[in-house]
Amino acid sequence: MSFSTIFRIIGWISFGFIYLSIVIGSFGLMLILLIPLFFLSNRAYQLDLEREKKETDNFKDNNLFFRYGYRINRTEFSIPIDINWSDRKIEEFATEMSQTIAVKTHERLKQPTVDLVTIVDRKLKLDSKNFLKIVFRTKRGSQLSHFVYYAVSGKSIVAHYFTYVRGTYEWYDVFNFIFFGPISIWFWSIPWINNQFSIVSSISTTIGNSFDLIDLITFYESSYYTLLDETRIILKENGLLSEELAQVIFNNINNNNSQNVNINNSSGLNLGNISNFVQSSVKKN
Repeated sequence: MSFSTIFRIIGWISFGFIYLSIVIGSFGLMLILLIPLFFLSNRAYQLDLEREKKETDNFKDNNLFFRYGYRINRTEFSIPIDINWSDRKIEEFATEMSQTIAVKTHERLKQPTVDLVTIVDRKLKLDSKNFLKIVFRTKRGSQLSHFVYYAVSGKSIVAHYFTYVRGTYEWYDVFNFIFFGPISIWFWSIPWINNQFSIVSSISTTIGNSFDLIDLITFYESSYYTLLDETRIILKENGLLSEELAQVIFNNINNNNSQNVNINNSSGLNLGNISNFVQSSVKKN
């Protein structure tokens, strides 16, 4: 073997060692840089679990109800009030509606959590609104939530109904969130720090059990009907239920059943046609 051949072999071996050193060194350096981001992602997830337990619904900007998943229904209609009622009496009646319907809804449905909550705009803390909040959780952890707000406007009350659905998550969803944290953290970190983003809600995207779907649809049908029926009853008891308003309530019950509930009222996706709903809104396993 010639000297030049030996020199070439030694050169390639040396190059290989140098290349491996660079690769291993780069990987080690990258790992050193990534470990803090993995840790921060995991810590953020743990802190978000604590936020979930506190159930604070205060918000900023356009993020009302950001912890509750996908909005599947939003309904509003106006309730004309007797022109002889004072402004104070109208305000008191709006409050009474929330309180009475909260009690009656709990009596009729039994299972869900029913609360009266005050939600504050954290950007303008003087602005707050009182909502009737109804949350139903299935045995597997999925949830369906209603929020009801009665807004006084002159001699009328406008009833606002919001409905949200949220799935569940598994350990591998948490793993994926943390594993891809070094990439995704640049997108969610600032909103999360400002409490405008929910990690738990963002990974709760699975409705993968037929019984779970049945439970969600069952509660939606029964709870939405109960809310509007109790509204009808209290209006009738106070002499405010005209034939036209009774028809409006009936139409809302009929048009917003589980066969016709559209996400954002535009996409044609519904709880009844659950395959389309899941494909476009949540992952079905």
